[in-house]
Amino acid sequence: MIERILSPKEIQDREDAERLAEYLKMHPEKPAVPISKIENETRKEELERLVVEFESKYDLAELNAIEELSPALLSMFMQKEAVLTAEDARKFEIRTSAKKDLIPIWKLDGGKGKDYLRLSRAVGIINNGKIYHDRG
Repeated sequence: MIERILSPKEIQDREDAERLAEYLKMHPEKPAVPISKIENETRKEELERLVVEFESKYDLAELNAIEELSPALLSMFMQKEAVLTAEDARKFEIRTSAKKDLIPIWKLDGGKGKDYLRLSRAVGIINNGKIYHDRG
């Protein structure tokens, strides 16, 4: 019997399929562990408590108002010596503390919940000295 010659694309597809089969054999998919209804309710209550706590501790409008780093704060982020004004130090402390307080909320909802996204956007993401509140 005469075998036809495979194209480079067919050879690549065959090799990819073999690699995938080998990977799946070495790393079998683990079945999802179902979360009990009670555990799910407990997590939901804990998440709601953390969100309320965050909102009572931080003024979201104030966090949203922090839009850029002063040159001194930017130097600090670039790990250079900097002397902060009292206002810079206050903004830095508020934002850093809020970012830290987001961690337990993220752990409970995986960063996908609407409350986490809303709070995370209030804290913002730093890029080139600017703080963006529309990402995440």
